[in-house]
Amino acid sequence: MTVGPAIEAFLGRLQQAGVELWVEDGRLRSRARKDAISHEDADFIRKHKAVIVEHLTLAVQTAGARTPADVGTPLSAEQQRLWTAVELTGPGDAYNVPLVMHLHGHPDPAVLEQALRTLLGRHAPLRSILVEVDEGHVHAVPQPIHALPFTHIALKAAVDRDEALSALQAETRHAFDLRREIPIRCCHLSTDRDSYLCITFHHLVVDAESVAILLSELCELYTAIARQQAPRLSPQVAQYSEYVTWQRKRIADPVYQAEATRYRDEQFHAFEPSRCLIPDIGHRDLPRGTSGHCRIEVPADLRPGIDAIARKHKLTLFALLQSMLSLYLAEITDGADFAIASPVSTRDASDFSGAVGFFVKDLMLRHVPRQAGETLDQYLPGVRQRFIHAMRFRHATLDPPDMDAGAVADPAHHGMAPEVIFAFQTTGASHMEIGGIPFDIVPMASGTAKTDLVLYAADAQGILDLSWEYDSALFSEAYIHSLARGFLRFLAELVRNPNAPIASASLVDAEDEHRLHTLFVPVRATANSNDGRVDSEGTGLVDAWRASAARHGDRIA
Repeated sequence: MTVGPAIEAFLGRLQQAGVELWVEDGRLRSRARKDAISHEDADFIRKHKAVIVEHLTLAVQTAGARTPADVGTPLSAEQQRLWTAVELTGPGDAYNVPLVMHLHGHPDPAVLEQALRTLLGRHAPLRSILVEVDEGHVHAVPQPIHALPFTHIALKAAVDRDEALSALQAETRHAFDLRREIPIRCCHLSTDRDSYLCITFHHLVVDAESVAILLSELCELYTAIARQQAPRLSPQVAQYSEYVTWQRKRIADPVYQAEATRYRDEQFHAFEPSRCLIPDIGHRDLPRGTSGHCRIEVPADLRPGIDAIARKHKLTLFALLQSMLSLYLAEITDGADFAIASPVSTRDASDFSGAVGFFVKDLMLRHVPRQAGETLDQYLPGVRQRFIHAMRFRHATLDPPDMDAGAVADPAHHGMAPEVIFAFQTTGASHMEIGGIPFDIVPMASGTAKTDLVLYAADAQGILDLSWEYDSALFSEAYIHSLARGFLRFLAELVRNPNAPIASASLVDAEDEHRLHTLFVPVRATANSNDGRVDSEGTGLVDAWRASAARHGDRIA
C-alpha cells in the first residue's frame, strides 16, 4: 500500500499544527492540544488509519537505510563548516546556545511542553538528526515531534537565583550527539517563589535571530494554548531547507565563484600569518579549551563619540569595533600579519526572514596595517570598502589559501579555528511576558572556549558591553583583564581624538602603566610630603625578572 500526496499533505499539516502521530505496539498514538484535531481531521484519520500506520512504521524502520536523495536535507555551507569543527573538536558544549528564562511566576509545565512541541512541528531543523549518506556528507533528517527531551524539576526547598542557575548548568553544558539526538533539550525548574525555563540548542540549527524568532513564537503559543485560543502565527513558515536549495544554486554560479576566488586571492596575497597573542600559559593544569570570562562595560559617556565616528565614516558599529580591535592587536604585537574571524548573517533574501536555522558565516578579515603617522579618520575610509566586498562574497569560501598556518594547531582543540574571533550582537528587550508571567533572559557562559580569544560586543538598548572569552590553558585571568582594560583605553583615546596619530594612543590602562613604570624605574623609600606616608621600595626590571625566573623556571621567557 502506498501513501498518496493527499495523505502526505495531511500529515504535514498536522505536524505544523503541533499534532504528534506515532505508532506504538502496532497502534496509532497521538498527542495534541485541545481542539487541535478537528472533526474532519478525526474522520480522515479513521478512514485512512491503516495507511497512516503503515507509513509511520515504514518511516521508522527505513530511516537509516534510504538513498541520499530520499534522506532529509543536505547541510548548508555554514552548517558543513561548523559540523567539520564539531567532528574535530569532539563532544563538548563549545557550540551550545543556551536560552535561560527567569520567570517571575509558575507557568503550567504541560502547556510549556505542548508549546515547545508545536515549535518543533513548525521548524524542522529543531527535530532533525544527522545521517551520513555517503563519505563526508551528512543530511538533516526530521524526527517525530515526541523526540523532544523535556524535564520538569520541582524544588521544594527555598533556593536563590545563583543556586537555581547552578542546577541548570548541566543542561546548558550538555554534549549533544547530533547523530542520535535532536539539537534541542528543555528543562523547567520551579522553586517556591519563581521558576526557570532552560532551552539548550546546538548552534548547528540556530543563530541569534533564530533564537529571537523562537522566543517570540513560544510566548505566543503558550499564551494561546493556556487561554484555549488560536495562536496568532503565520500558518506557513519559511523552512531552512528552502534556504539550502537557494544557497546551493548561488554558490554554483560560475561567475560568482570566480569573482569570489579572485577577491580572496587579492586579499590574502603573500599572507604569512603569525600569532597576534603570545600565550602567557595561564593554567598549565587545565585542559585546552577550558574557558575563562572577563566582562567590561563601555562607559556611557564614551558611547556618543563611538556612534559619531561610525556615522561620520558610514560604518556599522560592528565594522568600527572590529577595526578597532584589529588595530589594537596590531599595535601590541608590532606588525603581526593576522586575520580576525567575524560571524555575519547570510540571510540575503526576505523570504527567509522568519526561518529558523544557522545563517552565520565567519568572515576572515585580514588586518590592514596603518601608515606611519596615520590617524583614525584617515584609516577608516578604507574599512568601509573592505567590509562591503567581504560581505558580497560571504556565501563563498573566503578563508586564506593557507588557513592551516593561521589556525590553532592542535586538531583535538579546535581544528581549523582562528586565533581571534570578534562577534557583535544586538539584543532586544530583556524583560518580556509569557502567558502574563514576566520574565527576563539570563546570560549563561560556556565552559568551553571556542578558540584562543573571543570578544563579544553586545549592544543592549544603548549599553555597549564587551565580554572576553579565552582559553584558560593559554592565558591567565590577569593577562586578559589587562588586555581588556588596555583595549578600552585605546578605544577611548582614539574616539576622543580621531585626528591624533593611531600610534600615540595608549596600549595599557593607567593602572598597568604605573605598574610597568615601576618595573622599569626602581623606586626607593621616599617620604610623601602630601600625606606623610612613606612609599615602600620598588624593584627594577632586572630584579623582577630574576624573581620571576626563580619562581617559574619552566615558563616561556
